[in-house]
Amino acid sequence: GAPAAAGLARPLGTNAVDFSVQNVRGPSKTFPKHETRHISDHKNVARCAKFSPDGKYFATGSGDTSIKFFEVSKIKQTMLGDSKESSGRPVVRTFYDHVQPINDLDFHPISPILISGAKDNTIKFFDFSKTAARKAFRVIQVVKCLVTVYTLNGMFVVPE
Repeated sequence: GAPAAAGLARPLGTNAVDFSVQNVRGPSKTFPKHETRHISDHKNVARCAKFSPDGKYFATGSGDTSIKFFEVSKIKQTMLGDSKESSGRPVVRTFYDHVQPINDLDFHPISPILISGAKDNTIKFFDFSKTAARKAFRVIQVVKCLVTVYTLNGMFVVPE
């Protein structure tokens, strides 16, 4: 297609997650070579992403109002091409409970709970230990929710 005008390019509907860590020292700033693979997509742009504290999971929240919940080990297996272990689907489940785009996500520091804040002015709590759960088990109505953060002890959610 024709090139987009400067600053008017539409964002792609895909995400990339890089699991490598590189420490680049010195004045030369080089970009490491990465292989990019498409692992899943939302029907709209992914607006936020968050890893669980233990690094086993991550979630993405989208403008399409859904939350995709991924298992990191399945993504690694898919990327390494380990067909005997790979199920082929790194998305463990998709949560559908918001009616407006997702603004932010956070994982509880200890419990298997994912929280989300959205433009629908709600904070929703999802128990990802229950494999059949697709809806929030708790909802808090707020005036405006841009960011959701657990306190370090996991006792409170602070909407910012």
